[in-house]
Amino acid sequence: MSSKELPSPRNLEEARAQLREHAARLAALENGLQRLAESLRSDDFEPEDEDAATEILAVVDCVLLDSIGPAKRDLLAAADYSGKDEADAGEEDR
Repeated sequence: MSSKELPSPRNLEEARAQLREHAARLAALENGLQRLAESLRSDDFEPEDEDAATEILAVVDCVLLDSIGPAKRDLLAAADYSGKDEADAGEEDR
């Protein structure tokens, strides 16, 4: 097992902790990609490089918006999920 690999969870609390750790890793990746995007927006590129810079920026923006942000949010929501809210809501409907 590498130093960055998390051990298999033995219980639900360990699984939740691991979800939060993975969300933190995504947040770090998100920050790095945001810095890259800011750099691409502020740099002046040679005319022959502008198309490539624009395409890279578009891909980074899409990954941030469509993948990393939602994945981070979903992992944190899963870590906080108890199942009680849905069960309580079902009881109120009766």
